[in-house]
Amino acid sequence: MSVEDKTNPKFGLNHAFNTGLGIHIARQSDDAQGTLTLLFKEVKTSSGDPSERILGLTSKHVASVDTTTHYEFDEANPQHILVCGDRRLARAVTEIEDGVAEP
Repeated sequence: MSVEDKTNPKFGLNHAFNTGLGIHIARQSDDAQGTLTLLFKEVKTSSGDPSERILGLTSKHVASVDTTTHYEFDEANPQHILVCGDRRLARAVTEIEDGVAEP
């Protein structure tokens, strides 16, 4: 894969879609935004069975509406997190359109 020249106006337009640390995420309920700063694979569940889950670390304001209390995972009512929320996606599309537009 070739490396894009940093002086090229298209450089970095794929940033919002990169797979790595700093993945843009948002709470589905109200589009509160943040990033994932760490990804890790759960090896075993609490019962000792093998796990297929991949977990991510983010700021509390992204995972919880109430930032004044300790976060308690509610399996019956989980908080849905989106990769690249609506505002970030709209901004990324605008950046791409501006970057590839004819001068």
